[in-house]
Amino acid sequence: MGINKNKLLRPKRASLQFVEEGEWSKEAEHIKLKSHLGEAQAKDLKVKQAQLAKAKAEHGINPNLIEVSERVITKEKPKDPLPEIEWW
Repeated sequence: MGINKNKLLRPKRASLQFVEEGEWSKEAEHIKLKSHLGEAQAKDLKVKQAQLAKAKAEHGINPNLIEVSERVITKEKPKDPLPEIEWW
């Protein structure tokens, strides 16, 4: 009477496969570029973006920083004066 050990053991569960932050958004952007510009232009644009990021990193500029322009102050609309008697 032989017992098949493979049937007694549990099958291995699939382990979690984590994705780095921004990987899906980069892939989606690349697909959009390919559909709009064509494959050759999309590759050229991706290479240029990589070179630009590399150049910024070499100069000590943090690529995650956002440039801030001057604050434009708009005049607020004057508020209505308070009535002496309520309408209701």
